Amino acid sequence: LVGCGKGIATKNKNNETKTESKEKITIDKLIYDVKSEVSDGERYVMMSLTNNSKYTLTDFKVDYKVKSDVTDKQKNEIYNKAIKEFEVSADDAKELKKMDISMFAETEKIVEPGETINKINCYSFEGYYCMKDMEHFKLLEPDIVTIKYIDDGKINTMYYDCSNKSYSY
Repeated sequence: LVGCGKGIATKNKNNETKTESKEKITIDKLIYDVKSEVSDGERYVMMSLTNNSKYTLTDFKVDYKVKSDVTDKQKNEIYNKAIKEFEVSADDAKELKKMDISMFAETEKIVEPGETINKINCYSFEGYYCMKDMEHFKLLEPDIVTIKYIDDGKINTMYYDCSNKSYSY
C-alpha cells in the first residue's frame, strides 16, 4: 500500500543534504470493523476503530456504497424495511427511495496511537437515519476513507480509495 507523509531533509557534517523517508500513515494501520451492537437498549450497526499508526487521528470517516451485484429486488427490500422501521410518511417514502442505499460512519474524537474507539454510529440514507439493519450493511462495501491526522503540529487530510487501493491528499 502507498501511504502519505513527507521526507525529512537533513544535512550531515560535510553539509551534504540527505533525505530520510518518514514513516507513512497507511490504511492497514487503521483497523475498523462494523458489527451489530446494543446501545441504550436498542440494536444498531456500529463501527469500531483501532489506531495502530504512530499518528494521532482527529477525524476518521468511512463512506460505503452499494455493491455492484446488488439486485433491484434487494434494494427495494431495504427501502421498504427502512420506510416501515422509521415510520416515514408517504411523501418522505418517495424522497427516501430517491436516495442512494449507502452508509457512512465517522468519529471526530481524538484517537491516539494504540487507542481503540468503539460504538461509532453508522448512518444510512445520506445521514438521516442511524443504521439498525445488518442486512442493509451486507449490501455495502467501503468506498472512500477520509483520515485526518496530526503530523508536525498540523492537521493533514488523506483519502483512501478502496476500489482503486490508492491514496490522495
